[in-house]
Amino acid sequence: MAGTPQDYPYRICGLSVILVGFTGMHEDGDVTIHRINRLHSLIARDVALRNGWLRGEEVEFLRHYLGLTYTEFYQLLSRGSVDNPEIFDKSHGRSELLETSEVLLRRRVLMQVQLDSIPTKEETFAMIRGFRGNPPTLQIDASHPENYRVIEAVAA
Repeated sequence: MAGTPQDYPYRICGLSVILVGFTGMHEDGDVTIHRINRLHSLIARDVALRNGWLRGEEVEFLRHYLGLTYTEFYQLLSRGSVDNPEIFDKSHGRSELLETSEVLLRRRVLMQVQLDSIPTKEETFAMIRGFRGNPPTLQIDASHPENYRVIEAVAA
């Protein structure tokens, strides 16, 4: 039997998500997350629409969401060239996706979640260039798993 509604910290690939009103905790400590694919689609949509550069854990979550192996992921983002895939910018001592690779990843995710209106490439570039500061904690209303919805993203 499911427990009483509570806020549940759901960690996946390092992302910070709170399931508000979650009833999937059982007395024995087991957790049941209903409609997990729907939940992951909602998280992927939110991550793909955020302003600012994607962080490593967000990129990893989106790779998992798309169901891609590392090789397939590199092929997608390097447009098929696996021999020397230049999808990362290693300047400034960091390893970030190249802007064009990030646009491609975001748009692929948004196509998969079947967003009604996918931002244009130009709009996606603008989202990437937008500053967002610290990554937010995503809060999702989990009181009705058949209809998960984002409540808000709270600054960390």
